[in-house]
Amino acid sequence: MSALPAKAPVRTRPSAPPRKPPAPGRKRSTVPARERTNPSPRAPGRPVSPSTSRTKRPRKAQLRVVKPARRPRRSRAPLLILSGMMIAGLLVGIVTLQALVSQTSFRMQDLQARTHTLQLQYGQLKAQTASLSAPARIAAAARRQGMVLPDASQVQTLRVPGLTPAASKSARAVVPPSAALKPVIGEGT
Repeated sequence: MSALPAKAPVRTRPSAPPRKPPAPGRKRSTVPARERTNPSPRAPGRPVSPSTSRTKRPRKAQLRVVKPARRPRRSRAPLLILSGMMIAGLLVGIVTLQALVSQTSFRMQDLQARTHTLQLQYGQLKAQTASLSAPARIAAAARRQGMVLPDASQVQTLRVPGLTPAASKSARAVVPPSAALKPVIGEGT
């Protein structure tokens, strides 16, 4: 057995017999075949039998306009489903984003109100600190507790070896520990 399939015989259409040139003594018609009223070669008064006319003359094929082959129409359902899903996803995303923006806006308003309240409290505490640290108030509180200023004879100045009088002046100018907190709480030095 061979691996190749047997070839089927190819059928071809029988071709029309070739036309014979007109006989030399016969006159050829100058009227085109389309315009002739009597295209058959029979005599004008002779009846035509249906059997002889079919056998003698091959029937001409009728010409017709051939329409282009229709492409198979694709279903639009997958496109519509995909479009719907994309639009729904975009809408959900927009609504979610809008909710997040409004939540952030409410939180910012709350934080701004809280900041304003804290700034007012800070101002009040600053004014209270200034009034409590006033030298006149401190002197009055000391007198109430029975404290008095010492005499000049009772004041003693200590000298530390290795320091010059100019250095001792700069040592007095050292910033107190409470002033070191000012940059932390927001005040300048």
